[in-house]
Amino acid sequence: MKQMKSVPKAFNKQQYDLLSILASFAKMNPLWSYFGLTFLTSWGVMFLFVGPSHFPSTPSEAEDLLPLMVALTLLGPSVAGLLMRYILDGNVKQVTSRLDWKFWYCAPLILIPFSVGIALLCIYFLTGSTNYIPIIFFQSSHEISSLLLIGVIYATAAGFFEEIGWSFATVYLRKTMNTFYAGLTLGIIWGLWHFQVAVIGSGTENGEFSFELFLPWLVWNILVLPAYRVLMFHVHERCNGSITAMAIMHGSLTASLPLILAPKAQGRHLATFYFTYGIELILVNMVIALIPNHVQRRKI
Repeated sequence: MKQMKSVPKAFNKQQYDLLSILASFAKMNPLWSYFGLTFLTSWGVMFLFVGPSHFPSTPSEAEDLLPLMVALTLLGPSVAGLLMRYILDGNVKQVTSRLDWKFWYCAPLILIPFSVGIALLCIYFLTGSTNYIPIIFFQSSHEISSLLLIGVIYATAAGFFEEIGWSFATVYLRKTMNTFYAGLTLGIIWGLWHFQVAVIGSGTENGEFSFELFLPWLVWNILVLPAYRVLMFHVHERCNGSITAMAIMHGSLTASLPLILAPKAQGRHLATFYFTYGIELILVNMVIALIPNHVQRRKI
């Protein structure tokens, strides 16, 4: 009987030692640990529940899987961020204390759709193609209401659940890098994190991978998202690290593209629009870089 009781004790001790080792590694390497947990959770859970047969999926399958994909992928940044905060601080007060509110945080709800509209107008006047007119202008009032509701839901979920986690990386990257390089670094990682969804959404009607459908995702992930994250870092500096402000800015992009203001264009035409919008974001970042540092750092 004594021998039988010693087995679970030994097992518990080994388990405790393993958790201690992992916690120690996380404390010594917080950024690497956070990114590892984020990718492992999001990609691992997605692969487990969606299954390899849906990499890629047909368009109808991808549409059906979208709610599940969103829910599963959002687990990664949020769970990893909260877990890392608990390991390092013993609580999550660093998260809750930055869920503040100021009226100007709502500015991206107007500015981001406006910036998307500028890019759409530019490429429409250059090409004259109706492919760059948002789909919402061709829909019925019932379809518009549904699209707006979906946009709000997805924007809220993606904004807050992701930024609870990405804000952790933001703080640690700013300790060793300036705003531009920190934003660019996280933006590239942010783009890479989206590639699992990109592969799932790049299937033809036969379920075969299509580079034509993958191309817009590629431009979005390697150009638009990094440029947008640099812009988010500039806002992060002005709002004293508010997670609420970052979530609203994140959600504004999610609601605008690829949902409410998404154009009819697909394939290389959609990639062309994403490229145009990416260049617009780069130009905005260049203008901000010309503003003196003491003006940029002034808190609002």
